[in-house]
Amino acid sequence: MSDIFIFYADDSRKWAKELQEQLTQKGYSCFDQEDRTTLGETIFETIPKCTRECGVCLVALSTACLEDMRYMFGVDMALYSHISGICNMVVIKVESCRVPDALQTTCVLDVQERDYFDYLLTQIAKGLERSQNRELIAKKGTIGSNEFHSSFLPAHYVSRNSDVQIILSRLFLGGSSSVGIIEGHQPTSDATVKETMQGKTSRDSVGIWGIGGLGKTVLARMVYTEAKMKYLMHTAWVVFGQSPYLVGIFEDLYYQLVGNRCSFGNQEAAQRWLKSWSQTKQVFIVLDDVWNPDHAELFNVLGLRGRYLITTRDQRVLLQINSSIHELGHFQRHDSKRLLLQVANTSEEDIVKNNLETTVSEILNILNDIPLAIATVGASFRVVETESFQKTIWEDALSDLREGGESVLDKLDKAFDLSFQALSPYLQNLFIHMALFPEDVEISSKVVSLVQFSKVDISKVSKEQVSRQVRRGLRQLKERSLLQFSREAEGATYYLIHDHLLRFVKQKARRTEPNGLQVLHRSLLDAYKTHHIDIKDENRNQASSSDEDHDDEEEEVAEREERLETGKEMCNFPWWEVHDDGYFYNHIAFHLTRAGLSSVYEGLLLNYQWLKAKITYTSVPGLLADIDVFVKMNQVRKSIKLLHGALLLNADSICQDKNLLGPHLVGCLGEVKNPDIQKLICETKSCLFFSEIPVFVPQRQCLTQPGRVLKKIFCHSFGEAILSATVRQSGVEFLTGSSSEAGSVRLGRMTTGESVCLGDAASCHSSLVTSLALDPHDRFVISASCDSSLKLWPLPDKIGSGIRGKVNTIGHHKEDVYCVAVTKDGLRAVSGSLDQTIKIWNLETCQCSSTLPAGAAVRGVCVAENDSLIISCGGNSSVVKWNLKTGNLIKRVRVGTGSMVNGITKTSDESILALACSDKTVRVVQLSTLEEEGKPFEGHVDDVICCCFSLDKRLLFSGDNAGLMIIWCVQSRAVLQEIFAHSAAIRTIMLTPDQKTILTSSTDDCIKLWRNQHMKQTRHLLRGKDPLSIHRDVVTHLAISPSGKLAASASRDKIIGILDVEMSKLIESLLGHEDCVNTVEFLPLQHSGEHDGLDQSGYKQESTVVSGSKDGKVIVWNWKERSKYLLGSHPHSVECLCVSKSGSFVFSGSVDSFILMWDPWKRFLVCKFSCGDRAGIRHLSLMCDGRKLSAGLKGSIIAWNVEPIIKKCQGSKLAEENASEIHQSFNSEMIVSPSAVLLEPEPIPLPVSALPLNEIFIFANLPNNKLAVSRSKMKRENKLTAGHRKGDTITALHVSDDESMIFSGSLNGSVRISWRVGCKVTKALSGPWQGNSKSCAITAVTALCTGRFVIAGCQNGEIWMWDCRNYDATSNDKTTSDSPKPYQIGVLDAAVNNLSILGENTVVASSESKVNPVIQLWELSSLINCKEDENPLTGPVVPSAHLLKCHSGSILDVLVVDESRLVCSSDDGKLLMWTITRHPGGHVLVECSTVFKAELYSVRCLAVTPCRQIILCGTCQNYIEKWTIEEMECESRLPVKFNLKKLVVLPDNQRFMCMYDDLSIEVRCLKGGDSLTEFRAFQSAFGHFCTLLEHTAISDSVYCSVKVWDWNTSRVKCHVGTQLSLANSAALPLYRREPECMSPSIQKHSRRITALDWFGMSHVVTGSYDCHLKLWHLSEESASCICQFVFEHTVTAVRSVTSKSIAVGLSDGNVYFLDVLNIGS
Repeated sequence: MSDIFIFYADDSRKWAKELQEQLTQKGYSCFDQEDRTTLGETIFETIPKCTRECGVCLVALSTACLEDMRYMFGVDMALYSHISGICNMVVIKVESCRVPDALQTTCVLDVQERDYFDYLLTQIAKGLERSQNRELIAKKGTIGSNEFHSSFLPAHYVSRNSDVQIILSRLFLGGSSSVGIIEGHQPTSDATVKETMQGKTSRDSVGIWGIGGLGKTVLARMVYTEAKMKYLMHTAWVVFGQSPYLVGIFEDLYYQLVGNRCSFGNQEAAQRWLKSWSQTKQVFIVLDDVWNPDHAELFNVLGLRGRYLITTRDQRVLLQINSSIHELGHFQRHDSKRLLLQVANTSEEDIVKNNLETTVSEILNILNDIPLAIATVGASFRVVETESFQKTIWEDALSDLREGGESVLDKLDKAFDLSFQALSPYLQNLFIHMALFPEDVEISSKVVSLVQFSKVDISKVSKEQVSRQVRRGLRQLKERSLLQFSREAEGATYYLIHDHLLRFVKQKARRTEPNGLQVLHRSLLDAYKTHHIDIKDENRNQASSSDEDHDDEEEEVAEREERLETGKEMCNFPWWEVHDDGYFYNHIAFHLTRAGLSSVYEGLLLNYQWLKAKITYTSVPGLLADIDVFVKMNQVRKSIKLLHGALLLNADSICQDKNLLGPHLVGCLGEVKNPDIQKLICETKSCLFFSEIPVFVPQRQCLTQPGRVLKKIFCHSFGEAILSATVRQSGVEFLTGSSSEAGSVRLGRMTTGESVCLGDAASCHSSLVTSLALDPHDRFVISASCDSSLKLWPLPDKIGSGIRGKVNTIGHHKEDVYCVAVTKDGLRAVSGSLDQTIKIWNLETCQCSSTLPAGAAVRGVCVAENDSLIISCGGNSSVVKWNLKTGNLIKRVRVGTGSMVNGITKTSDESILALACSDKTVRVVQLSTLEEEGKPFEGHVDDVICCCFSLDKRLLFSGDNAGLMIIWCVQSRAVLQEIFAHSAAIRTIMLTPDQKTILTSSTDDCIKLWRNQHMKQTRHLLRGKDPLSIHRDVVTHLAISPSGKLAASASRDKIIGILDVEMSKLIESLLGHEDCVNTVEFLPLQHSGEHDGLDQSGYKQESTVVSGSKDGKVIVWNWKERSKYLLGSHPHSVECLCVSKSGSFVFSGSVDSFILMWDPWKRFLVCKFSCGDRAGIRHLSLMCDGRKLSAGLKGSIIAWNVEPIIKKCQGSKLAEENASEIHQSFNSEMIVSPSAVLLEPEPIPLPVSALPLNEIFIFANLPNNKLAVSRSKMKRENKLTAGHRKGDTITALHVSDDESMIFSGSLNGSVRISWRVGCKVTKALSGPWQGNSKSCAITAVTALCTGRFVIAGCQNGEIWMWDCRNYDATSNDKTTSDSPKPYQIGVLDAAVNNLSILGENTVVASSESKVNPVIQLWELSSLINCKEDENPLTGPVVPSAHLLKCHSGSILDVLVVDESRLVCSSDDGKLLMWTITRHPGGHVLVECSTVFKAELYSVRCLAVTPCRQIILCGTCQNYIEKWTIEEMECESRLPVKFNLKKLVVLPDNQRFMCMYDDLSIEVRCLKGGDSLTEFRAFQSAFGHFCTLLEHTAISDSVYCSVKVWDWNTSRVKCHVGTQLSLANSAALPLYRREPECMSPSIQKHSRRITALDWFGMSHVVTGSYDCHLKLWHLSEESASCICQFVFEHTVTAVRSVTSKSIAVGLSDGNVYFLDVLNIGS
């Protein structure tokens, strides 16, 4: 191998030759394409050949080189295979040109750079070192794993070069992505080769279906081998067969393509990996022996450069994926004769000499020129050595063949029998043992040796002798064409047997003796038992002392025979202890059932040790596949079905971490009243207790029982919420729409969960899919999306049938489309949008026939009364009836109390409508009159999103934003059942046509199928009320009593629950707060010594608790006496409480900056603790034996010395008569300042911009550098591409006035223009800086004249402007060379923090300067009006600046009220209103007209109402003040939650939106300030939690981890959640995401942490939005996760109960207790 290959084009040939000379002088061996090109060879063939011979490839990038690469590869991916890791690449820019996207990840050098040659030498050295390491690894066998099945052809075959060339030309030159090989009847001619090479389309033909043996696999191997030699690409070969294990095939494919092992949870996850991994890679995959069209469809997801070769016996397989068909005919006679003579080891001369031409010809006629039959018959002649005997055997073979049947199978069997009879007795017996193995499974020489060894006398022959004999025999069978060599690995040789030969040998085994096959399978099982006992004996002997004498050998032999005899009891044998050889655990179920021992396997399935071993050595899908086959073959017990259901429901979690098998079985089946299940649970708990692995074990059932939920289906990628779904009329398939950037529509099957996308990436929506409408005739589905478009997707008859039609775009609205419906005749569609219109579409022409003005955002539509009426609902809380034909409004009725109507549904007879309302109700109205019927259905805990009637109108199903599904009796309005069905909002509820199954889809990425047990009865619940389902909303806090016997829970439903920990039951519910209860703590009695005994109820005297609520009240409760009293109040929400050890004092923290210290027994306020301007106290704790009080806030931890105050209180006589004196000495004016502050570094603030027309906030998403779009109406967030490069950070945002364009600036100084809907293209505006310095970071951005002029402010105070009038930003051309050049219009003395537009052409800018806080105004009319070809910097026009200065503090926000007024705020609390007067001569007069003074500190953000009469001011102390502009006075002050980030008033002038620092959004009423709705974004948490323990602090960070601080040094000791335990790093589980993102089986949280607490002194337990509960072990510098548990809902509260148990609160209102086992002391 040479060192360096240089690739260049003609325009850089001279430079490349000079570089080659320089490198040669440095001692490197170099060559270029000219040195390796042979006569007639194309560049397409030369490049791969050259790159195989080098260690480093240098690409001289020039314009001509780019054209060459586009010509070769069709896309901008030069030498793609090298990028994939086949060789090391360095790109050298010889001239100024754009580097293709595919080469961005490689090393790119520029010849213009200084010292580039030295850097090039460094990269060459590194590349050669990597190349050498790869060669060493390849020699060891760890790379090159894609040789599986690959280059090994049969011992005897005839080359079909013409067929090989045709297939290769179709795959790599003709443009076909897949070619299928089928059996046909016409041979291939050379003319067909020439026709295909000229680019003509090859014709499809009909083959001979169902008959194997024509050589499809052999031909595929020829193509595979030739393609590997000719083209550089990733290659793999997988075999299917009639009953393939599809997940295992995907795992095998991953191993061949990637090089290491993995485990997929399901087919969908595996398919998503293949699709994502292959998008930018050149891949060639052979799918061998495909029988089912659906199986081929699963793998039809490769990228543009992916190629398939499929072998099949069914033409439908190829039609399914629109594959090019290559018809494989029978051999031509001369090829058949050549193969026969080759196998028989006979020459043509011998045939002629012995006059056997006629015999040979007749033999070939009888065998129909089938290669498999020819090879087996010819192999029977190889034993003959003399001429006379040779002639006789040929004639005898002909006579035997004549006696066979007329059918092709009979002739094949006769040919096989001829070869079988020619074998020796030992080989015949060995071949009969091949009947043991399943179809299309590799036959291992080790397994065959194991069976053979169990039948010999071990005193006469050794294992090694048997193994050698077996290997020799298998080789002889291969020479006889009865087996085919597959591979060698781990000391074993693997073979494959053709399915026709397998059928034949099974027939032989059955005829050998009665129940011959059963006997063979039992012999295999006995062999494994014997082998296991021998291994145990060897281990026992090795463990014994070496000097121990064993004189009595006869006694040892007797003991072994006794153990073997005992082992014959199959049911009692410990199969889970058998050593894994790669075969046993994968196929033991097959052998047990074939041996007639189904009862044995049934017992194994109810044995935890077997289940654990099975998934350890194979996978969860493998176990489920075994059970599926077992259930289909046998009448199994109910316990097996329950176990199967439990594994199905928890398969995704167990695949993620196999240690979760036991805990999840306990959590799912712990309370099932079934003897077998109870025995399994007891055994599971015992095994978990005695294991060495740390685990969480639930004390009671905490997961859904099987039977309630039939199936969970994840048909979209991880994180893609399902916002819409519908069920097809067949009741077997469903359709879903995703919330990803490329909104896709998928067709899924309920029975298997498999799904396929209905279109390619180009046909998908550019935003989330909000609604789906199915054609009544089941021909198509229409999707509505937030990209403002509607698309029509043709439907196949079922998954895997037919060829999909073209996806058509029906049309567009101006804004997001929220709903769509189709008429009964399927000819028209009706859609509703945020643009306040309803459009009627003609589906035949895809044209809009009419547009109806709705007057408000339309959120639901339906068509009724034989397609004559449209019923719509929306944001103005009204239901409207329209005439569909004329478009006239018939009637409008307002329902409810002004709440928004989120959805609408109708009964089957179209007489009643049900409305899903945002006031947490479902309302029923008569369709004819639109009058409300009866009382509303009340009982939901959040906005109702969807509803559905049963077919008989007796039942109503509804789902809300909290994930709660309620089943109602329509007649009585009674709640039949409440189910927290999902961990997020339920978007769709539907019933299958047979009414037996309920389908729910949710934004938690999951679809669930429920059994509708209310179909026949409506009086009883599915199951009783959960004993700890005490809440109907999120559990916000948990507290444990000092004795650990009691627990208290707080919830958003305003209820406090008292629970018995040991009995796991609810004791008392306390109701008295007016709003969400945020915190609760037990209050020890002050004189606890008098009450140490037990009371009559068995509890210690722990009957007092104290609680804090969002209503600001602190209440003390005595739950035993059911009494309470108000201790005091905060002006804001109380977030946390802390109680002293003796119970003498209570500390309460609020979202304002104060902590109040109370005496709970004398009921007075002792003092206040001030946090300064740091608002939002999230946690309180007493440290150092109660001497210090510490508080956790966002970004800081503060401590106070409380010892003097406590001593002063304890030294006073706390008598009843001097209580007022004490209250006076410790009054509310006494404010204690902190003694220590521990500050975390402030993260880069997330820029936020509001879209009031759509009620949307857009903010930057730091982890993946995309924009997050939070929709308050849908309470859902989706992501939007801003176009910034990976690793860059978005620091500024601006949205155009029409809310269509988004302008974003980043930390490296780039500015991007993107479109919110429709267009996927983003454009970059280049600046004069290089982007390497932080001083050029964009801190503010705005636009003039609808985006024609873009203005940006920088960190260094500079303000730049781009003239985009000639810049076609909507073009798909990604080049930035035509990007307009910016020019500077001004500079400030600090970072620009605000840019606004006043009037039409005045820019308002402010900075962060505290020394010189000013606002500058630039009049840009002269710049805007100048000609496009003028240079404003050199011309006479210069922007004028006006300086506004009046503040004494930093300017925080600037608000443009109208064209002549602006308001600015600062941290001194002042609001200044400036009036700008423009005179005719161009003179501008600016004066300060009004000064407001906010009462509480600085004003952080401003907003103005559309009527320009009221200004809203958000203060840093969490108040919103409402000021009237005319009267210059504050009308009202409204307390809000902590850390207000943004304010915006909605266009209706009745509501405003607030966004907080935790990224949550709240919509409030402008008049009264009442909260209307609240939405927490994906990244937000329930709060910024902190917990403190002596000298160590833990605080949550910005993302999915927590920090452990050393209080004394103020340094971070370690991060919990970012450093992973690498104990199981060899296994990379794939769980609903791509392998590049995978972590070890114990991995970090994937979403924000929502709860945490200490567990002992060295462990931390965390809960998260991802529903995971994790336990972390803390060391000096790191933290590792040691165990986890996965719930079905978000973990919202955790608290340690004892040293061995914890309490967990969930978002569904449940409280569970878990034991923690095996974590040591």
